[in-house]
Amino acid sequence: MKIFITGATGFLGSNLVKILNEQGKEVTILLRKGSDHPFLRGLNINRVEGDITDLHSINKGIKGCTHVYHTAGYLSYSKIDKNKLMEVNVKGTENVCKAALENDIKKLVHVSSTSAIGIPKHSEKPADETYPFHKRWKKNPYMITKRLSEEVALGFVDKGLNVVIVNPSTFYGPGDIKIHSGEVFKNIASGVLRIAPPGGTGVISIIDCVHGLIAAMEKGKVGRRYILNSENLTLIQLFNTIAHLLNKPPITKKFPRWTHYPLYFLVFITENIYRIFGKVSKIDCGTLDMSWRYRYYNNSRAQNELQWKPLVSFQDTCQSALEFYRSMGII
Repeated sequence: MKIFITGATGFLGSNLVKILNEQGKEVTILLRKGSDHPFLRGLNINRVEGDITDLHSINKGIKGCTHVYHTAGYLSYSKIDKNKLMEVNVKGTENVCKAALENDIKKLVHVSSTSAIGIPKHSEKPADETYPFHKRWKKNPYMITKRLSEEVALGFVDKGLNVVIVNPSTFYGPGDIKIHSGEVFKNIASGVLRIAPPGGTGVISIIDCVHGLIAAMEKGKVGRRYILNSENLTLIQLFNTIAHLLNKPPITKKFPRWTHYPLYFLVFITENIYRIFGKVSKIDCGTLDMSWRYRYYNNSRAQNELQWKPLVSFQDTCQSALEFYRSMGII
């Protein structure tokens, strides 16, 4: 098995490369000029400079490989980034699949997101892989581009490419140098975050997520999606787990549910003012909208078909994340 990985300098990709390297796998990574990650330093891996928006560089890196993990992607809920989201998440996926097909890759694991599944109507019924994608989520630039990237990848199944899709929920743990999930840690540590939205979200340890990707490569069925989710938590539960580790007072207040629409209107105005000046607001309508909902997911298919089971608790993965942030001087 000779493995080609996109997005290797990202949060998930770097942890995947590290674990595969520890397992003695032969790994080639595609990375943009000047990009790096501390987890990649000193590893015995092949490095190819390039970008998933450049088909030529993908073909250069993928040549001679047998299996592909496509973890690269762009994360933003702001409409100002819609074109970049389309370019990276959709066109980039098409390029990777084209190169995989042309180079006779045996199997490709495409890393999507639970965002491509949508959000269930009721917290009592977590969404599974068959949940219908509601038309309202087509207005969310990140969610729709992740959904479209899946459709692109599955389109190559009909052309003979063995594609398996994984849909991780929000992952936490060490390696988050771009401060995605780490933003919550920073805001709680600084005292900025003192009140919780009334929604909830699925969470997963970055280590459990990586092992889910490896299980999908080994046991995943062609054209099949697999949700990788560990726990479903209310946002106030999530915040207070982190607050406890930071020795901060617990967060006891929640926004009333009725505040969703007036706050949405204010954020909409703010976001559009920022957009006029070519800037991105710190909070956007997409993020606000999801914070009032319960993004809960069912992982039964992954457990049954991949024999995968999450082993790391949310508290333990937050502890390891906190140690990483402190070691990097982030917190």
